[in-house]
Amino acid sequence: MSGRAGFVSGSIHAQNLQAGAITFTLGGTGTDTTSVTFKKKFKAVPYIVVSPTDPKAITRYNVYNKANSGFSLKVISSSLTGAISFDYVAFDDRYN
Repeated sequence: MSGRAGFVSGSIHAQNLQAGAITFTLGGTGTDTTSVTFKKKFKAVPYIVVSPTDPKAITRYNVYNKANSGFSLKVISSSLTGAISFDYVAFDDRYN
């Protein structure tokens, strides 16, 4: 999903709105990372919201290296292995 948005009365006003899914394999090392590249660069660093699709399987995660072209996701777990999925939404509220 990407494109312009502009809602009225306190809702989101976004010049660029993108969403997607991230799936990667945990290696059981305690910390695993992956990177996401946006389909279209934002004019500025966007707000990014990430949510695990199975929160019971995650110990801790964070978003870092945020840029107008993408971001990185770090999953911190003791010994999890196998595929894990997240959904994300990124938007730039500078709708002018």
